[in-house]
Amino acid sequence: MKRLREIIGILIGLQVSGLGTAILFRLGAGSAPGAMITDGVSTFFNISYGIAGFCVNMFFLLLLFFTFPRIIGIGTVMATFFFGIFIDIGTFLIRGIPMETYPLLIQGGFLLLGSLLGAAGLGIYIAEDAGIGALDAPAIIGEKKYGLDFKICRWTQDVLLVIIGLVLGAGWGIGTIVATVLNAPIIRGVVAFRRKQKLKQYHKNLQDH
Repeated sequence: MKRLREIIGILIGLQVSGLGTAILFRLGAGSAPGAMITDGVSTFFNISYGIAGFCVNMFFLLLLFFTFPRIIGIGTVMATFFFGIFIDIGTFLIRGIPMETYPLLIQGGFLLLGSLLGAAGLGIYIAEDAGIGALDAPAIIGEKKYGLDFKICRWTQDVLLVIIGLVLGAGWGIGTIVATVLNAPIIRGVVAFRRKQKLKQYHKNLQDH
């Protein structure tokens, strides 16, 4: 039962994040940091986005395996290999909303919503503690293995991903900047909130029994 709840939590988190990513893609306002490096690899090596994503994820998965393998779990597999599917589902869900034709102020609201959902979804699935996706691992390693502040680690990671993506030829926009700034505090806040909820539920179950 515990494993099922973890899987459901991971699915919800990845779908929320996928929806947020789909909104940013739809607006053409620039990719989030993780997508930036994939876009850069795709552009530089003239390969499809899907193949580029696989190569990037495999690189970070190997990095995770050799540096901090104990945080590899079912969440790692689901986030690393299937996140693109959740983006596709998000794209399908918003297909009837012509947000790119709306006035700039409303587009700005959608941009902020996409960034918030993208980060909040990552926080939801990370809080399940059932494995970390390859592209989310460096910040977690910095926090858990070296005792560094998560927000500093995440900001550093995201900035580096954006820089590498830019050097390789990826496109960017205001959405890239917003997502880079908001990712760290929102992920940290959602993770802390979810873990507090789970702890309360654990104590309540003990009292009920």
